[in-house]
Amino acid sequence: MNCDEVTTIDNQSWLSIHVYVTKEWERVLILLNLQHVVDGTTFNNLTPLIVKNLMEFGSLSETNLANKLVCFGVDGVIVFQGVKNVIIPQIMWKHAPFVSGVHCMSHYTNLAIQTLGVLSLVSKIENLLAFIYNYFVHSLKPHLDIIKLVEIFEYKGNNILKNIKLHRISMLWPSKCVLQ
Repeated sequence: MNCDEVTTIDNQSWLSIHVYVTKEWERVLILLNLQHVVDGTTFNNLTPLIVKNLMEFGSLSETNLANKLVCFGVDGVIVFQGVKNVIIPQIMWKHAPFVSGVHCMSHYTNLAIQTLGVLSLVSKIENLLAFIYNYFVHSLKPHLDIIKLVEIFEYKGNNILKNIKLHRISMLWPSKCVLQ
């Protein structure tokens, strides 16, 4: 399970709750709920919300929750991780004794890429992705040429995606589209 609390532009708090399951040996992401948080973002308010959503939208009984919830990924804010009076220990002590709290890998990857971003190779890759995107998306002739090539080779590949610098790593999907 992964959980992330966000604040919107209008100062409202929302809790994104999603789980990863394995279907046919492939990891699949399922968004359980995007829950509006109205009573504050303390562990006393968020822990019951998370458990309620896992039971209601994840169709987990109290027993299933205790037996099946094994990993809780969060972004490292103090309300989620720590020794006491935070969400992961509360879920462990009250609902899922086998759960292990881990830092969200997307956040770690983003921090690593930001650190590597000062290297010229990484900035060259980002510039290449931006150039490829701009060349094919903003000009009609190259766009039509690439469509013809796709039809000739009967290629059912991916669309070229824009590299957008956001909170999470942004180069991964555009790079995969270019390299496949």
